Amino acid sequence: MPYADKDEAKKQLGARWDPGRRKWYVDAAKVSREQAARWLPPSQ
Repeated sequence: MPYADKDEAKKQLGARWDPGRRKWYVDAAKVSREQAARWLPPSQ
């Protein structure tokens, strides 16, 4: 997800920063695809 959206993602999804991978992530077991749809790449 874009850095600019981090505060909203943290609040809504519980997103966390992974310093090893240098990426934001969410626990997929706790977040539905619909909740995270805004930050997911388009389906093919």
